[in-house]
Amino acid sequence: MSHQRNKKHPQKLNSRQHKLQQTIAVEAARLMNEEGIDSLKTARKKAAHQFGIHDEHLFPGDNEVLFQVQIHQSLYQSATQKKSLHELRATALRAMKLLKAFKPKLIGSVLQGYAHKHSRIDLLLRADSPEEVSVFLMSHDIPYQLQDWTLYFSRSKSKAQNLNNNEQSVPAYQFYADEKKVNLIVLTEQQRKMTPLDPDSWQTIQRASITQVEDLLKP
Repeated sequence: MSHQRNKKHPQKLNSRQHKLQQTIAVEAARLMNEEGIDSLKTARKKAAHQFGIHDEHLFPGDNEVLFQVQIHQSLYQSATQKKSLHELRATALRAMKLLKAFKPKLIGSVLQGYAHKHSRIDLLLRADSPEEVSVFLMSHDIPYQLQDWTLYFSRSKSKAQNLNNNEQSVPAYQFYADEKKVNLIVLTEQQRKMTPLDPDSWQTIQRASITQVEDLLKP
């Protein structure tokens, strides 16, 4: 798994391999910015496979890819990316205020700052049952699509073991607001007792409340 690669490197990489990692990171950044890929894991894997690399020990780490994402955006999308990110966060905030009864938390690329104009807004919601969310959306005349969404959980604050065993499918309600896709990932009462993990880094998912998103939007 990629989280094992991020934790340790069983072999020391030579200069050629380091250069290859950088090349993969640059291509992964391009894929994220130009092809609308939000997942670091997906972009890194696709980029590596384009160069015929399948050994995950030769994949660049999250920080290396994010560094190249920032460079790519500063070179080619500086003004537009900042504008897009601000608009996405503003839309996220409006959605969060509408859904405040479900204690929404912003996660993903829109929170972390590497989102682009095609990025999806991901919100974690708390509900006694997923049907509460569908009833709420229908009562506000918001058309949506229901999909299964995969989350990974750790049952403790210690580093997760056997993460595949903590993979769970949860309902996700998707709709459009201001021509931007909003993805509502609904956690049940049982799942709220566990720690959701970011599948890119296998660390606890970064989350932001309404107040924290308001702070992000301040000049």
